[in-house]
Amino acid sequence: MSRLVLLMLALLAAVFACADEPGGDFAEDAAGSDVRLHIIDPGEDTGKDPGDQDGGGADAGPGPDGGTRDEGTMDVPAEDAGDGADAPSDSGISGDSGTDAGTDGGGGDAGSTEVGAPVEIYALDIWARPLAAGKLTVTRPDGAPQAFSGFPIASMDLVTAGKYSVTLESEHHDGASIEISYDGADSPSALHAAAPAGAAAFGLSVSHDRRDRGGIRKWAHTVYVGLKHHYFATSGRPPREGTRAELLMDGEEAWQRVHERLLSAREEVMLATWWWQSDFELERPWAAHAQMTADERRENTILWVLMSIPARIRLLVGQFWGQDGMLKWLTADPELKALAEDPRDSFEFMGQANESEGVFEVAVPPVRFSARVKESVAQAASRSFDAEEPVGPGIDPYTVDMTDFPGGLSVQIASFHQKFLTIDGREAFVGGMNVKSTDWDSIAHLVYDHRRMEFETDNAARQEVIDKAREPDLGPRKDYMLFMQGPVAADVIDVFHRRWKYLLDSGAEFAQYSTDFLVPAPSAETPGGVAVQMTATLPSPFDENSIWESQVSAVRHANSLIFIEDQYFRAPLLFDEMAARMRDVPGLVLIVITKPVSEWTDPGCRWTAESHLKFVSEFPDRYLMLQLRSFDTVVTWGVDETESRFADMDVHSKMLIVDDLYMSVGSCNKNNRGLLYEGEANVSVVDAAFVTAARKRIVSNLLDSTVPDETPQAMLARLRAAAEWNDTVHANWEAEGFDIDLGDGTDPLPVEYAPVGFAYSLDFRDPAECLIEDIGPDVTFW
Repeated sequence: MSRLVLLMLALLAAVFACADEPGGDFAEDAAGSDVRLHIIDPGEDTGKDPGDQDGGGADAGPGPDGGTRDEGTMDVPAEDAGDGADAPSDSGISGDSGTDAGTDGGGGDAGSTEVGAPVEIYALDIWARPLAAGKLTVTRPDGAPQAFSGFPIASMDLVTAGKYSVTLESEHHDGASIEISYDGADSPSALHAAAPAGAAAFGLSVSHDRRDRGGIRKWAHTVYVGLKHHYFATSGRPPREGTRAELLMDGEEAWQRVHERLLSAREEVMLATWWWQSDFELERPWAAHAQMTADERRENTILWVLMSIPARIRLLVGQFWGQDGMLKWLTADPELKALAEDPRDSFEFMGQANESEGVFEVAVPPVRFSARVKESVAQAASRSFDAEEPVGPGIDPYTVDMTDFPGGLSVQIASFHQKFLTIDGREAFVGGMNVKSTDWDSIAHLVYDHRRMEFETDNAARQEVIDKAREPDLGPRKDYMLFMQGPVAADVIDVFHRRWKYLLDSGAEFAQYSTDFLVPAPSAETPGGVAVQMTATLPSPFDENSIWESQVSAVRHANSLIFIEDQYFRAPLLFDEMAARMRDVPGLVLIVITKPVSEWTDPGCRWTAESHLKFVSEFPDRYLMLQLRSFDTVVTWGVDETESRFADMDVHSKMLIVDDLYMSVGSCNKNNRGLLYEGEANVSVVDAAFVTAARKRIVSNLLDSTVPDETPQAMLARLRAAAEWNDTVHANWEAEGFDIDLGDGTDPLPVEYAPVGFAYSLDFRDPAECLIEDIGPDVTFW
């Protein structure tokens, strides 16, 4: 048979085999037998339904626009994102890597006869999850828009060799700018992607695989782009959308909810605390508490409740100065020891010390984005990837010197300070409250509250408190806890498991009576939930600092308000970032609520004073420092029978709010050690409605009045005025020797002697007046 006949037969066979390819038209190359796909121009009249862009061939699935081609830009709102065949599934992104990757064939110039290289761009976050909404723009080498379809998976064909520009934006994320170089060849090395010099950090991974396009095998290229979040820590666990969250204010509200949910537990309860008291009372009814017997009150204690439920209990308690050392029972009690040593019960307990010491470096680890892509994108699990740069946190490493004491003394002063609780893998509490008698109060913060007593205190003493004949054993205290239902509970359990497994493997005391367990998969999202990320500080060998990263990221994006309520105000590591941001944003307001520091006994005096001095000297009109006090009066006898009682409130909170959008709450104080090496657990919430409502409730409680919608500057002015009024009231009492004449004590209290709310001014003197000045900011420990 002649060559001409063979050539004609081959051409006919190719035409029939490829009749269903996009476009349907083929043209013989002038050089001979090359069969090439004809790319249909958007304006070309093909006689087909405009919605049928693939000409009846393999369907790659319509994008959010119903399958019509996009001329280089796609802006997908949250309610429209992911409606196409390539929309994300519960387990990640689902798409067909073996079908036609570019349904609209819009890569070449009009009339081009080139078969383009199939390219997909995955619009993801830094955890390799599909973005719910965003704007993707692709520009061809000639500056014209490059057509594509779909979001968060954009499909296109590239024909023209050269450099393509890609940008991806999404709310609350750093944007990405990418340069894609394509040389026009059909090879795995034909396409490269890189970030331009000086671009913001983001995840960028590229893979190449062979795909069947209607009988033609071609190299396809996939570009995965992962945007960093403005507030959630890149190094941390993924934020969990659909988490139902409730901010619980102070001990009465928080522990009552813990009690209620514990009674529903059926499978597993995991609890971590810095300090443990088995007789800690969860419920303390106002009317009956002073008359209840010890046995009646014991039924409301944490240990009694835990032992009354069918769930298996696992408990972690912090230790000091060495694992299972001589001080191991300082933070626990004999009741725990008895339970831990009994293998027949369902109660497991281990203590854990933080043995950080000496000089060491703390660095937030970078993220290799392709590893996350492999875990989250089903098709990518077996793919290989081009070499890539890890995504750094944007935070420089920090050297901790725990010998920064007079004389270079090295002491193990760290601990595991975390306080959280999980129930049946679906619910979690994370906050600042220990299972300890001090960590209970009501939102009223009464000077005389008979429920704020040690467990063993008798009823006669409780009645004396009611009669104002004595003050309670424990003073007023401010703190918070976040109750969550939904997928984030699995991440809280993950933090617990890392610590638990380490103790099991290292043979800690009671490890022989304790068992391992599997971290559950995240539960289903809760309708109407918010986005929450579990963050932690975990020292070596765990090496996690996602609290540090998250809070620094939030501060760097602050535009109107930074609100701090915290036990400490001595974190130069964070405050340097705040000062820099306040210089960059002239309207940014900083409000701080903390407590006084002793100049004689507190090693943190110097760094608290220096932190305050930094802000009050540079930003006097945009910075406010407050303390909290409770107030009451007592009628005694004789002249000036009405006496005042001012009680400084123990602010034990660990609260950070930024722009009424971001909240971080948990166990991590505003000190360097909490961000660097102390064992801490916080949750970050990003939701404007939730955070705004929480901030307004917090401030309303401080002012004892409902807070209106107002600017941060107006809120600062309102708090400043309230504190100045209360300062004046306090000065009026002081001028009278803290007692005045109200007849028999029943006359109304004159307005000039009546404080409103809890806010008072707080100032610190020269740091040089602190007795202990030589202790560094990373080792201030009480």
